[in-house]
Amino acid sequence: MVPEGKADFNCISYAKMIFHALKYPHCAVFGLLVGSSERVICIDAVPVLHEPASLNVVPEIALALVDSQCAYNSWNIVGVYFCNELLDDKNLDPSAVRIADKIALIFPQALIVQIVNTALRADSSEASIIVYNSQNKVWRPKKFQLENEEAVSSLVLSAIQNKLFREITDFENHLDNPSNDHWNCALNEKIEHHCSPLVN
Repeated sequence: MVPEGKADFNCISYAKMIFHALKYPHCAVFGLLVGSSERVICIDAVPVLHEPASLNVVPEIALALVDSQCAYNSWNIVGVYFCNELLDDKNLDPSAVRIADKIALIFPQALIVQIVNTALRADSSEASIIVYNSQNKVWRPKKFQLENEEAVSSLVLSAIQNKLFREITDFENHLDNPSNDHWNCALNEKIEHHCSPLVN
């Protein structure tokens, strides 16, 4: 079981959140977190868009579509992630909170993950994400753990150096061209291949 007060992220879910923000460094990004209903563990991240969610109906469309796809696999949407457009903006995104509130009605352990864009540098020792959960209907920071921190750190550093993050596509890209896979299955395999030797 996951220790009380912690939320698990596997290598794939964490890396894809970071890759999404790295690909669009001058944009706000938003995505959905997919996981198990039995424990708060994020097994995948679905990038949704790279512009302010408040200006777009795409998040609502993506929420409905991803939810139906999750149901087929007995998964759940367990939260959202976002990265603000401005480097010094440390606030929770209101649109991310609104969608997370909806998710929390169905999945009470829902999470909001804020990507700290000032930490997205190869030489940064700053934590790249802040995790929130709803406590008495107020979103507060909480502790979290990664499935294998060494593997994830190595992967993100490598992705910055070799530009692997450029391969990620979001739901907005998918709407522009349906051949773009917003689940990023091919990229998932590359991430898993990188992490597996260090996990085992």
